[in-house]
Amino acid sequence: MGRTDRLVFLVLACSAWGYVIARAFLVPVVHDEANVFYMFTLTGDFIPFVTKWDAANHFVFDALAQVSYFFFGQSLVALRMWSVLSFVLYAWYLWRCGVWFRSTFIRWCAWAGLLCVPFMIEFFSLARGYGLGLGFLTMALYHLVAFAKTRGIGDLVPTLSAMALACWSTLSMLMVWSGVLAFVTGSILLDRSAEPKARPIGIIALLGALPWALAVLFAFELKDHDALYAGTDRGYISGTIASLSGEVCGWWDAPGLVVIGVVVLAAAGLTAGRHLTNGQRPQQQALVLLFGVLVFDALLQSLTQAILGSHLPTDRAALFLLPPSILVSALSLDAISMRFSWGQSLAAFLLLLPFREIQRANVDHATFWRDQMIPSEFYHIIAERQQASDRLLLVGAQPFQAKSTWTFGMHQHGVQLNELDPLDFPQPNCDLMMIDTTTHSPPPGFRVIARGASGVINLIERETPLRTRLLIDSAMSIPMSTDEFRMVWNADAAPYQGKDLVLEFRAWINAPRHLTKAMIFALVEEDGGTRSCDRQISIDDQRGAMEEGPFAIALHLPRLGNQARRVQLGLYAPEWRPFALDSARIRVREIIL
Repeated sequence: MGRTDRLVFLVLACSAWGYVIARAFLVPVVHDEANVFYMFTLTGDFIPFVTKWDAANHFVFDALAQVSYFFFGQSLVALRMWSVLSFVLYAWYLWRCGVWFRSTFIRWCAWAGLLCVPFMIEFFSLARGYGLGLGFLTMALYHLVAFAKTRGIGDLVPTLSAMALACWSTLSMLMVWSGVLAFVTGSILLDRSAEPKARPIGIIALLGALPWALAVLFAFELKDHDALYAGTDRGYISGTIASLSGEVCGWWDAPGLVVIGVVVLAAAGLTAGRHLTNGQRPQQQALVLLFGVLVFDALLQSLTQAILGSHLPTDRAALFLLPPSILVSALSLDAISMRFSWGQSLAAFLLLLPFREIQRANVDHATFWRDQMIPSEFYHIIAERQQASDRLLLVGAQPFQAKSTWTFGMHQHGVQLNELDPLDFPQPNCDLMMIDTTTHSPPPGFRVIARGASGVINLIERETPLRTRLLIDSAMSIPMSTDEFRMVWNADAAPYQGKDLVLEFRAWINAPRHLTKAMIFALVEEDGGTRSCDRQISIDDQRGAMEEGPFAIALHLPRLGNQARRVQLGLYAPEWRPFALDSARIRVREIIL
């Protein structure tokens, strides 16, 4: 590979990276990103075996997010920078993998396909561990092929280190990690050279076996805590491959064609390779090892599901299959082309990947989570409506929008609005509503005032403004204390039976330390102590990590039944951290239907 190759590859890689960067700045935050930010980054509580059991904890990414959050605060830059930077690592090792190819045309087809894989490229712009995992995986595979030839420590250490970082970024790579670890261990033990084995075995134990064992234990604990909630039980081809090929190629109904194509090409390449090489060239070793990685993962994933009943990875969790699959396809054609010239022309099918991505390209939405994003213009429209209102507006939304996505977006756009209301969605007793009209029918009496760029989410508004009547307006002050429960309003429900209520609470919060788990709650108790309605909103989610500042929220309580006995609004602070509420004020309103 000469100077021209380097220059052209640099241009292609920088173009793809520029697209990644643009998406990182312009695509609205999605639920998965925002939820993990509030769960792990804001709290700083992300260490496995100590923090909450959740498969969303991509440990390496969440650890790095602590650094970017310290320097950049609550911003998209802090949230997504590590994914963006991981594309540089990914592209660098794609360049190095170019030495495996003898055909220049096939090498460029492989590079073009790998730099612009549809669906996969989007995750280098999103704040999850998938992009980071892909970068480290590509690094590990390159050094694994080099290690197969050299058996050197210089390739063993980066292979093990990168594979550990890849899996602790995306736990679904555990089976691939198992195969890599088994190969390097077997290679050292079966090596008949006179070189002492104590040093490489020690490295394998420290950088390979130990972090692998912890990852296995972590996976079993997640399963025991019912935290492995994503995945499929439909089988490796009809589940894993179907979801991945559907997102990447749009071939939802024929995923088997992808698998068959890869297997046939790999088999043909291996057959041709045996006649053309002595098995020691990097092209042959790369093809054998990468094909082995894919087969090992398929067998071990299927075996684990059959024995343990675990879920198989799907869509984004199966992204790690794409780099080795594309490389195996290209390397197979490269081996065939050494004997049959027509083999080169078949590599042109890899150019369908960047072609499809160019057709799908956008910088305003994530194609996988189109219904989980809140467009920037929605915040500004609602903020304008709020300025013209004498009360906090009620905005209906689906549950996965109503917490993290909305609150992160408020901080990003510098507006302070009411929490979204997911109760009984899509219920008409609200001022505005964000709704996916492809899956829900809007209530009568609403009109569309804005449409999201993804074509899924619409912002609708009541044609006739929502009417309310003020029932209570009371000021108070809650002094500094560490009490776990603090009641703001506790009333007999009898006067409010048959009414739809809105509890509006405003206060200035003064806290020496930010309140990572403090909640404001509103509930309705019925006969026997049962609760017909229980709303809980995190104070930190609404305010961010501020020690002091304003807090305002309005919670809708649907019509109280005849069994309602008490209506309460209060604060719950399980961390026992001191804070005070100054200039507090509660207003109780009735919605007039």
